[in-house]
Amino acid sequence: MSDQDQADNFLDKFQSLPETAQDYFLDEKTADKMIKLGKDFKLSEEQKSALVDLAGDISVKSVSVKDTLAEVSKQLGISSESAKKLALAFLGEYFLPLN
Repeated sequence: MSDQDQADNFLDKFQSLPETAQDYFLDEKTADKMIKLGKDFKLSEEQKSALVDLAGDISVKSVSVKDTLAEVSKQLGISSESAKKLALAFLGEYFLPLN
């Protein structure tokens, strides 16, 4: 699948989310949460980008929430202990407010 096809697929999935979810994910305060996580965990720019991509993948259900720990460790290239702490903070700060 080409990059354009992947982007189109993501956009289609994102637009199928409830409007409140779309608004939440696009809100500046939500972006601030991601920036804070990056600072708190001293992530590199590449790692921050990977975390944002993962958030998008989880939001459109391309990646299951139950796989977050493994994906954080794999995509960010961090130890399992650091990944566990980051995954918990990430899910708590970024996704729990949707409930």
